[in-house]
Amino acid sequence: MKRVVLFVILFSVALMAQSQNLIINERVYKPGIYKTFEEFKFNNPSFIFNYSIEQIYKPYGSVLSSGSVNHYRMNIDKPMGKSIGSVFGFSDGTNIYVNTSNSTLSPKLDFYKIDLLGQYCYYEFVGMNNIGGSNLLQLVRNVIDIESGKVTVLGKKEVKKLIAKDKELVAMYEKEEKKLDKSKEYIKKYNERFKSGQL
Repeated sequence: MKRVVLFVILFSVALMAQSQNLIINERVYKPGIYKTFEEFKFNNPSFIFNYSIEQIYKPYGSVLSSGSVNHYRMNIDKPMGKSIGSVFGFSDGTNIYVNTSNSTLSPKLDFYKIDLLGQYCYYEFVGMNNIGGSNLLQLVRNVIDIESGKVTVLGKKEVKKLIAKDKELVAMYEKEEKKLDKSKEYIKKYNERFKSGQL
């Protein structure tokens, strides 16, 4: 009898471990709406996703330096969004979109496509920044730590801190002229080297 009970416990633990796979290790993303970071982390959305997605073109910068990023909105009616409440993001089964502001879902809430690079997942969006008394739209680069859920806004110092375990990579980053433009590239390299056991 004890053996049977032990087997049931071990089998249950195995099932739980299997169901708790990190989303960065999954090949298939479950379509749905993530209420929390934990739901995103374990590829376990709590609401069905059956909405179309609107792509919003967002320019940023000045005459000297400019670019654009796409933001995304879910075509959901306002009452339905309000009934769902605050959300972390959603997946259409192909891509994943996040908004870490803990805002209530609405048809005007912007989401940003995230790249699941590894421990640090990268996304970017256009945000307002006050420079010299003038409001300027700038590119904001963020990463989410898949373990803790901590969001880091990437600047030169932040990138160096995140990749600090890899002294060789830090030295390479130091030599880059346009460091911020290389942020994603170095975060990706660090994730790859970390995963392969080189660190």
